[in-house]
Amino acid sequence: VPSTGKLKHFKLMKVAGAYWPQTVDAELTGLLNRRCEQTVRALELTRQDPIAVPPEVDKPPRPARVDAASPALRHQLETLLQQAEGALGDGQLAAMQQHLQALDGALDQAGPVALPDSLRARLQALRVERSRLADWQQWGGARARDDLAAEAQALAGQTLARQTLAAADPAAPSAPKLNLKSHGDTIHSLRLRWKELDRHGAVASQEQWQRFDAALQTAHQPLAAQHAVLKAARQENLVAREALLAAFEARPAAESSAHAAQEAPDWRERVRELDRFQQAWRKFGPIEHTVPAESRPALQQRLRAAIDRIEAPLQQARVAAVAEREQLISRAESLLREGGTDRRFPDASRQVRDLQAAWQDQSRQLPLPRALENTLWTRFRAATDAVFAQRDAVFAARDAEGAAQLAQREALLERLSALHGEMPATEIERALTEVDRAWRQDSDLPRAASEALEARFRSAREAASALVAAGARRRWQAQCDTLAARLTWCEEREDSGAEATELSPRPVSQVPLPAAWQRALDLRWARPIEPGPLTGAEVDDVLLRLEAALDLPLAPESQAARQQLKLRALKEAMEGRAPPKQGPTQPAAWLLSVVGQSGLAGAQRARLHALVTALRQAPPGALGSPINAG
Repeated sequence: VPSTGKLKHFKLMKVAGAYWPQTVDAELTGLLNRRCEQTVRALELTRQDPIAVPPEVDKPPRPARVDAASPALRHQLETLLQQAEGALGDGQLAAMQQHLQALDGALDQAGPVALPDSLRARLQALRVERSRLADWQQWGGARARDDLAAEAQALAGQTLARQTLAAADPAAPSAPKLNLKSHGDTIHSLRLRWKELDRHGAVASQEQWQRFDAALQTAHQPLAAQHAVLKAARQENLVAREALLAAFEARPAAESSAHAAQEAPDWRERVRELDRFQQAWRKFGPIEHTVPAESRPALQQRLRAAIDRIEAPLQQARVAAVAEREQLISRAESLLREGGTDRRFPDASRQVRDLQAAWQDQSRQLPLPRALENTLWTRFRAATDAVFAQRDAVFAARDAEGAAQLAQREALLERLSALHGEMPATEIERALTEVDRAWRQDSDLPRAASEALEARFRSAREAASALVAAGARRRWQAQCDTLAARLTWCEEREDSGAEATELSPRPVSQVPLPAAWQRALDLRWARPIEPGPLTGAEVDDVLLRLEAALDLPLAPESQAARQQLKLRALKEAMEGRAPPKQGPTQPAAWLLSVVGQSGLAGAQRARLHALVTALRQAPPGALGSPINAG
């Protein structure tokens, strides 16, 4: 119930009328006056009717009254007045109302005090302004609600008009399609504005609310129809999802029983079933927009349980498959760490192929998620490629080494092929020795290539050896020719009786003789011209022995002597009186003794020259004769 002071305040407003703004027109002023009179009458009736007045409530005793406001109270009132005046200046009616209520509470606690005139006048002015603004707010709220009701009615009229045109001729161009989203946003905006007015304290009448709500319900009819269609569609979607889910739930799950251990599940088929189900489920659209809200939790829980029933054993199998693939990767990497030579790589290549076959078999049995499968496969392929790269590097090094050895052997063969008969025998023999030493070194060439090269080497070496033999034979023949010429020269000197100082000891343009032959001839040339040092019989015996050594045909008169020689040699060997004089030096000594013999008879000379001729046709070094290198 308003206090006496408030009632007097309303009466003062009614009588004076001086607090209404001068800019208000006559109609507005009359309206405000009538509302003020109604308020004053209501307050007077309340005072006259004791029943309408609520019973007094026991209040705590008030503090001792003071005649004047204390400095602390004055400071508090001053602060609250300044805050209320600031809120009034900013147009914040609610904030000003709070500050005034706080000021009234402070005054109630302090009791009736004598306020300074300045504070009392400011407080009174704020209260009057608050009442005036509250009336303005009530009047503005009523006008705003009328405007909102008019907008709602206009929106309802437009909605009905469009519905009428669409019902009459749906294909008519004059019946534009209603944008339901924008239409719904407009309805929502109008209701928010109505609630905002309620929040600001503008009370609506029953008639205003009925007009506003009826118009918005009419405007909401297209949205309600759409909601009904959506609801039916969501219900159909829910039924279809439940049917798909029921069929998926009916599929058997992988069990970890003894029977399942004997026959492994077809994981590839289970993955395909799960993919087909998820693809069909996604075709129904997002569950948040296609299923009734009240059915979503149960449906999602059921979906998760059905998928987990299939995915749980599948996930366990995938974990085991990942472990197996990791083992394959480790084995491939261990092959790379072991390294090795080209002799080990055939086995390593076979192991890598076995690992690749095992990987493909596991991939066919249980494919992993694409990203995980690609990651593991990249690691596995890198390890196997590294093994093959290591093998290729070893093979390349081996091929390079083989190429170098092949080139070396080709060079040796070319060196043999470059030998010719005009070269000195020593140079040819040195080349053969060096090539033989280099050829005997170990080689890692393939067997086929090595055999072909060995055949070429034998052929080239035989050709080079033939060159050496031919050169040696030519030198031997030349030496034999020189020996025959020197013998003839000595015989001519002996026949002429000339002294050794009168003639040259050797013919001109003759090849050098072996040192032993040369010494024997030089001694013969230096001795006096007389037979010796052997007797004629000893010379015949030596010639007979040399002829037997060279297996020369004998004259009839010499056959008996050769026969006796053989019998004597056999008898001496059997009796053991003298060891058989064999070896390469004995025939050579015989030859030197007869070459250095002076005063040979004509028959002995002929036999000696025949021996030299036969010696020329014999292999070099026959009778153990020394050979001079050319």
